[in-house]
Amino acid sequence: MRTFGEVEFWLASIKVLAIVVFLGAGVLFAFGFWPGASFSVPNLWEHGGFAPNGVMQLIIFTAVISVLNSGLYSASRMFSALATQGFAPKIMAKKSKRGVPVAALLASTVGGVIATIMNFAAPGSGIFEFIMNSAGLVALFVYIFIALTQMRMRQKMTPEEAAGLKLKMWLHPWLNILLIAAILAVLIVMLTTESGRTQVWTSLIATGALVTGWPFVARNLKRKRAAGAISEEVRGDEHTGEEIVSH
Repeated sequence: MRTFGEVEFWLASIKVLAIVVFLGAGVLFAFGFWPGASFSVPNLWEHGGFAPNGVMQLIIFTAVISVLNSGLYSASRMFSALATQGFAPKIMAKKSKRGVPVAALLASTVGGVIATIMNFAAPGSGIFEFIMNSAGLVALFVYIFIALTQMRMRQKMTPEEAAGLKLKMWLHPWLNILLIAAILAVLIVMLTTESGRTQVWTSLIATGALVTGWPFVARNLKRKRAAGAISEEVRGDEHTGEEIVSH
């Protein structure tokens, strides 16, 4: 956590400093205050437009590294959290002495490297476009699942339990229904354009892959709950035996 924060801080600082310096130098040069410069504001729309040959590759590379750093951090922690709850292989939950989920981090890194190699080895495969497009609507699907889950949980509650909630969903269940309807409307609108259709279908493929793996996860969760119940029962019997002996 500390290393991630420090690395992200310095990467972000480089980007911010570069932007400030670039803006300052650009203003001086454009208004003719830079040594050897003349008033050149019209260059913003003449001679091919702004920076036609590229004044910023290194900064862009730094920004990409920053995104990669954040992506690996969030992906590995999410992978580890899923493993802790039984939604991913147990090995992904293991952490180092410093609390770093090493296995999850390595798996996330390897996945990114494989995707990069495939993209360079077969540029026409569309792997990059698939990854970018498949992530486009996943967040909207997550909101739909959250809304459905909240509605289902409230249905299972007794009136007393619902009345005892400290934080209640506004306009339940109509706000959830409105959210789902709005997302479905967005999907319909996206299906009317070529680029939108691509994002919809790739996102559905990614979601379908997750749904396909759910039976295996559900079986693992059922096994985990059964083991936990047995463990609780054993502890309860041991506690009862201790009480009998003490009496």
